[in-house]
Amino acid sequence: MATWKIINTTQDNKGSSGDNQIVNVEFKVGHTIGGLTGWAAFEVNLPDTEGSFTAIDDVTESQVIKWVKAALPSNLSVTECETRAKEEYNRIKTEVDKENLTSSQNTKSWE
Repeated sequence: MATWKIINTTQDNKGSSGDNQIVNVEFKVGHTIGGLTGWAAFEVNLPDTEGSFTAIDDVTESQVIKWVKAALPSNLSVTECETRAKEEYNRIKTEVDKENLTSSQNTKSWE
């Protein structure tokens, strides 16, 4: 299962919803197996809220993650974000495995 984390939010005083509306979110998605994690970072703009408004001091990370998933553009789905995290995990795992193999063979490498 993927892990979603909010890195940063940008707020703006705009729209009819009130002050400090979150307009942009930087987030990362991680794929972890055996203590090794591959992270992929992304950014998304949130649409102007209409109707209900949650004050910035009351917003939780899980709430922002829901908003992010709902606001992803058509070319960047939840599945695509999680796939990119898995690809990064695989890249890191390959490097770690290569280092472990080199160490276990008692050879010297100049790579």
